[in-house]
Amino acid sequence: MKECWFDKGIFLIGIFFSLRELKNSIKSKNLLPITCYSLLITWFLAMLLPGILTFEGIPHSLRVIGVIPVVYIFIALATEKIYQFLASNTKTKPLLIFACLFLLFAISFSEFNKYFVKWGKNPEVKGAFTKRFYEIGEYLNSLPEDTQKYVIVNELGVPVPYPDGIPMPAQTVMFVQTASAKGQETSYILPEDLEKIKINKRTVIVPMRYDERLFFELRERFPQSEFQEKKEVWIFKIM
Repeated sequence: MKECWFDKGIFLIGIFFSLRELKNSIKSKNLLPITCYSLLITWFLAMLLPGILTFEGIPHSLRVIGVIPVVYIFIALATEKIYQFLASNTKTKPLLIFACLFLLFAISFSEFNKYFVKWGKNPEVKGAFTKRFYEIGEYLNSLPEDTQKYVIVNELGVPVPYPDGIPMPAQTVMFVQTASAKGQETSYILPEDLEKIKINKRTVIVPMRYDERLFFELRERFPQSEFQEKKEVWIFKIM
């Protein structure tokens, strides 16, 4: 990304110095630097393998999260080398002061911009964090206490509790509900268990994701239902 050019530049300088130091240490047969720089380079390459060798969902930052510490080590090495170069000459000391101030300003501006502007206002963020699960919980909390509520968990995930529980994505909706002062009771069922829905009073059925086939089956089973959509929450109301 264009806004990361400064970070990438410092990182590449760190890689260059590390490879150079490793080469010089091998020539001089200095065991300690050989071990240190070999470990850093091996660590960096090894932690990239989970992202390189997998295809599903790429790019996937969590698979290469182990590379983060060594990246910052390379950046620190580069920063130290640049500092030593500028501090070694009295003529370059004003440049050193300017470089330090510029570095602090650049980092502050870059990180603020990336987190609060580029990332914070990105419309894809709410989808990546499945905000609709939160919206489902909030909608259920807004219903009158005498409403019978069903959530159809048609999202894939590890069963909780394992192996016969409800898929993991439902935990977000459950948490939002239990965190509410109302603590309203809701039944969570799987798509294949629609026969468990019993209409005894005002009822609301909320699937966790859009599914035309499931919607058709719900309309067939409950022709008296009224379908609505609010903030990516798909609602079947039965009076």
